[in-house]
Amino acid sequence: MPRLSLSMIVKNESNNLEKCLSSVKDLADEIVIVDTGSTDNTKDIASKFTSRIYTYEWDNDFSAARNFALGKCTGNWVLYLDADEYIDSNSVEMLKSIINKQEKLGVKCLIENKDDFNNKPMLQKYTRLFTRSDAVKFSGKVHEQIDDSLIKNGYRFVDTNIKIIHTGYNQNKDILIEKARRNLDLLLSDYENNGSSYYDFQIGNTYKLLEENDKAAVYYHRAFTSEDLNKEYRALSSLHIVSSLLDNLQISEALEIIKKGIALDSTQPVLYLAAADVFFRSGNVQQAIEYSLTSIKKNKLLKQSETINGELKILADELQLITFGMYICLESNLDYNLQLLKKELRIVKNYSFDSIQIDSIELIEKLLEGKADIDAIEKEGKSLLKENYLNFLTSVSKKIENPDDRKTYLKLLNNHFPDDVKILIRLGNLFEAEGDVTEAIEKYEAGLQKDNIDPALIFYLLSAYIKMNEFEKIPELIEKAEQDFGLVPEVMNKLNAVKQKLSGFYESMVN
Repeated sequence: MPRLSLSMIVKNESNNLEKCLSSVKDLADEIVIVDTGSTDNTKDIASKFTSRIYTYEWDNDFSAARNFALGKCTGNWVLYLDADEYIDSNSVEMLKSIINKQEKLGVKCLIENKDDFNNKPMLQKYTRLFTRSDAVKFSGKVHEQIDDSLIKNGYRFVDTNIKIIHTGYNQNKDILIEKARRNLDLLLSDYENNGSSYYDFQIGNTYKLLEENDKAAVYYHRAFTSEDLNKEYRALSSLHIVSSLLDNLQISEALEIIKKGIALDSTQPVLYLAAADVFFRSGNVQQAIEYSLTSIKKNKLLKQSETINGELKILADELQLITFGMYICLESNLDYNLQLLKKELRIVKNYSFDSIQIDSIELIEKLLEGKADIDAIEKEGKSLLKENYLNFLTSVSKKIENPDDRKTYLKLLNNHFPDDVKILIRLGNLFEAEGDVTEAIEKYEAGLQKDNIDPALIFYLLSAYIKMNEFEKIPELIEKAEQDFGLVPEVMNKLNAVKQKLSGFYESMVN
């Protein structure tokens, strides 16, 4: 009897399959490939490694396909992989030693999800290796699980650092959205019949990817408040709830949620980053910078750790953490902390072997010196011109002393991020400082057309209208502000103060 069976289900995986199978060809005594309808040369590639290739008619049920493949395995042990995964070469000896054991085991492996688009790798622990039994079956139409069946059949679980690299997130966003839409129908169908807090978390993730944030928030909240769900999933659910609350300027509520999230899992760097954002928006700059610096420390610990405690950890992008801290410093004139963050930036640069990352750091350093090398940013800074760094990129514009250079730089940002209101506000501020209030109004009014407007925009525009004697536009602007921010006390208090100052005029214009 073979010791180890590799079990896989595949469809149109010609770009990935060979690397996957090459990583296990000297490990697996038996390779079982189940094809669910490939139209490319997936089967031809598979045939280089095994003759045990089967066809399964796809029925919108991942577990059914997994169980079909499982039924074809004959080894003492089963390892299951997806085609966009491969075994890390440093894990081969550990895996070999485990499959020599003769007991009912479920083996937790470390899944490292590569995400070069967002530069945010995610570390997860899943059972991917187990001793074979006819009684053990997968469950769940999508995000299929084996643990419930292993528990039911009296298996013992062991935690290992056998590393499986997953590259499936390194795809065009449109492809990921297409997969998300496919998965959503299956998830909702399964949820209707077998609802669980784990499904709440996964459905929330799916709606988030589809940018249906209101629906995502509903499911994340269910996951967050569930006592049955693993604390790490609950903590990460809080992250997405906070994002939704901040979109609606519910700062106090966001503060309470992020504190609870960190209490659930104090090891996640991204939670501290979110806390820094919330505290900064609340006006507590000192707490904001402390949480920002802590996020960097937590990320280092996670990156340097040889193991992870728990099932789900997210390594944050080092440059995102550092530049967000710099953004806080630039906006609040915290020069001492800014110098600390510059040192952190140099450390990353000195230890980096990534030429693209090094180029980005050098551009950041130039911007901090007030040098806006537009050509270099256009040619070499594409990895820097991302949403992750936008707060810093906008804020650092104040370091550029020459108004024309600053204007050119902000216009560059505006071209890359046409929907960002803060860039338009800074451009408007710049034009206004030069005395060109008409151009400033044009930028401010462009900001009003965006989905998530900044309340500061309202007050800049009110001031500009008054300067230009465009009083007839004020009632409509105030009405819009009341509609958009009527539930935000801080904004409404300031707006009512403005209305009070303009009371006689405002009443006559309304009437």
